[in-house]
Amino acid sequence: MQVINFKRLNRMKNIKYFLFLMLGVLVMSSCSDDKDTAVFNSANTVAPTLQAINSSYVLEMANADKSFATFTYSAASWGDVALGTKYQVEASLTQDFASPVQFDASTGNSISSVTVAKINNIILNAGINPGTATKMFFRVKAYATGESANVSSISALTSAVVSTTVTPYSTKIEYPKVWVLGDYNGWSHDKAQFLFSYNSNTVYTGVIDFSEKYAALQWGFKITGAASWDNATGNWGATDGTQVADAAMTLANNGANITAYQGTKRFYRFTFTKVSMDAPTLAKDIAFNTITIVGEAGSQVSGWGTKEVVLNFDTTTQLFYADVTFGSGEFKFRLDKDWATNWGGAEGVLKAGGDNIKVTAGNYRVYVDLNNPDKMTYELNTKDYGK
Repeated sequence: MQVINFKRLNRMKNIKYFLFLMLGVLVMSSCSDDKDTAVFNSANTVAPTLQAINSSYVLEMANADKSFATFTYSAASWGDVALGTKYQVEASLTQDFASPVQFDASTGNSISSVTVAKINNIILNAGINPGTATKMFFRVKAYATGESANVSSISALTSAVVSTTVTPYSTKIEYPKVWVLGDYNGWSHDKAQFLFSYNSNTVYTGVIDFSEKYAALQWGFKITGAASWDNATGNWGATDGTQVADAAMTLANNGANITAYQGTKRFYRFTFTKVSMDAPTLAKDIAFNTITIVGEAGSQVSGWGTKEVVLNFDTTTQLFYADVTFGSGEFKFRLDKDWATNWGGAEGVLKAGGDNIKVTAGNYRVYVDLNNPDKMTYELNTKDYGK
């Protein structure tokens, strides 16, 4: 049970006349005794009640930008303490909300900004096939707001769970993302690269190309939560003190430029964890200058390192690619022409140190996606060769 004191101190007026001195003393004594101590007691709080939504939904691409549902709930109560309240709807594919997805917050008693596309992405991101009716769970959480430092220690109030069945449609998945921009792209949001939340949670990953000029970069980079420098959506940079590239760094909203990685490697895969708006973390997963195709599969790829093909990077798709004429054989991918980090695999899935990849002779556009460390992939595409 939480108990927190909030004191309201009253100002006393000066006593103007001597004849009222004694009366003034009595008034001051009374006011002193009357200093209110508003006591927050968690036992007196009342959580919001989330109203039921439709029992089932069949989603359609034509309605992607429309509201999925209006989530309506009763006001939370903080007992005897007058506090503001911020509400946030959470969704989950499991009733225990082990990996909840949070949506935009509101101070009102309803939220209708959750779009059909957002709900559809949650289901597809979980690997559920389009057209499959899927159970989903929703709840609303109430957070105390106010100027007192004590507010941050008050636990959120959580509603009971409501459920529905949702059938998703087929589409390319649009993952939640954060913007990475800096000296490498002229500090332009229009030319930014991204880190993606592949599980629609607080963890974002991706490969960033600091360009062939990486060694000359001077001013570092920052991360924003939107195509904006607004602190409300996130404008994250380094905190004061020494920046260490090989350790997870705690960032700050409206912080300084991140310079720990400049001038060392061209490509970095980062993990950005938004544990809070004010103190997210940034960690380097891997750093390298080249990724190559190495093996024994034709004249371009031979000798398991005698000849290997360096992949290019598309900053728009954030994929590596190369056009290769293969002979029938086997190959793998490795970083910086070193076997310390190499990937093999089968059926489009890459595994660290995995088996050699078999290929039939032909012309291929080879794609490699390293953005999601939990699901790195490759593709041998004959149609895109030479484009």
